[in-house]
Amino acid sequence: MHIKTPLIACIPQIDSRIIQLVAPYGSLSPLSISLVKIFTPLCATAFLFAGCATPKTALDYIDGTKVPHVPLMAINPEDQAQEQFNVAINLFQPGVDLYELEEDGSGLFAIDGSGVPKIDHKAIDPKIRRLETHFLPGTLKSVLDRSQQWGQTFVSPGEVQSPDLFVDATILASDGHSIALLVQARDSTGRMWYQDTIKYLTLESDYQSANWPTKDPYDAIFNHIANRLANFRNNLTPEEQKQIRMVSQMRFASDLAPDAFGDYLARNEEQQIYVQRFPAENDPTYQIIQQLHGTELDMLSHIEEYYDNLQEGSFDSYNTWREQFRQLSIEMEQYRVNAQNQKTTSYIIAGLAVAGAAATAASDSQYNSNSESNAAAILAGGLELSAAIYEAAKEKIEIANLKAKELAEISEIAGEGLQPKVIELEGRTYQLTGDVDSRFRQIREIIRQRYLIETGQEDVAPVDTLSSI
Repeated sequence: MHIKTPLIACIPQIDSRIIQLVAPYGSLSPLSISLVKIFTPLCATAFLFAGCATPKTALDYIDGTKVPHVPLMAINPEDQAQEQFNVAINLFQPGVDLYELEEDGSGLFAIDGSGVPKIDHKAIDPKIRRLETHFLPGTLKSVLDRSQQWGQTFVSPGEVQSPDLFVDATILASDGHSIALLVQARDSTGRMWYQDTIKYLTLESDYQSANWPTKDPYDAIFNHIANRLANFRNNLTPEEQKQIRMVSQMRFASDLAPDAFGDYLARNEEQQIYVQRFPAENDPTYQIIQQLHGTELDMLSHIEEYYDNLQEGSFDSYNTWREQFRQLSIEMEQYRVNAQNQKTTSYIIAGLAVAGAAATAASDSQYNSNSESNAAAILAGGLELSAAIYEAAKEKIEIANLKAKELAEISEIAGEGLQPKVIELEGRTYQLTGDVDSRFRQIREIIRQRYLIETGQEDVAPVDTLSSI
């Protein structure tokens, strides 16, 4: 247990204060003074262990691995011999039902039993969390790209079979002061590369050094993920890495053409996928599949415009919110701690003052009936909390609420900035329109159309509403 000790250091002052409070009602006998000096540290210690307030962050409510701030692992000549796997970073999960929060209302602030405003570390602003489910995967993608350890990386808004490695994450906490993620990374065979709940408490320097687009205040946690993935890959044998590539290709093939390639894959006793038979290299259908495998990966890069717009358009506002909310969280938590500690100290002083007055009454004839009411007044006065704490906290709450409103619907604004994208593929032009989810579905449909056309099944292909010749 981590215990703050200022109260212990104040015990001599508490002794003196009790004696001063009781003195008007009669002089304390040597015995009474001795009793006060004996019981003051005992009571103070008891109150400290019973619930003296200490600062908390959202991470105090989450079990996980605390991540240190380490640099991104640089690529070396040995790493260049490793497979440059393609990586899909799926949209992060919000960790809560955002629609339910929006209906019920959710504040980042609460009032404790004494009426003191405080940060509610378990509360979530649904507007900001929705933004983060799109923004944070883009940040991880940037970190992976900077490491130069991987092939094509992209944020995936839906299920896709092309990549070699899939990264999923659930946001457990994110308030500028701290971040916690439940992270899972699996390769195309289903082998788990990394699974852990990780958390990081930001430093003031994380914001001072923020220099978009090369740095982000949460880089420590994303550097950790990138380094763990690179280390795992480097420990795979060349044969294991080759198997991952083969499974990726056949997963794509079986998804695109289940009738032709659906039985090429199987699962072992550990439920990992493996290729139980492989088509001949000169198989014309498989050659088409190989070509389209690379084409889909290339086309998926066309949806990056949305995430680029989101990153560029929201970084300044989002980062300002994180930085200010971090400071707000620290200040308000300190207000809460000070208020609670003041309350605890007041109980001790008032309680011991009453005890001292009682001791005086038992030993001194000067004690009178007014002493009881005076002792009660001491107790009431000791429980009064500073009004300045309330006012300062309320001001911080208003500031934080204004910053949160600035970020409302920012992902929709980024989507509105998407311009129609025209791409050319095998003599045909295709136009991608709509939001990012719509474009993702269009890309998947284009690939399926191309497969039917390339394999001579153009007559059964769906109506080509996506292309113009």
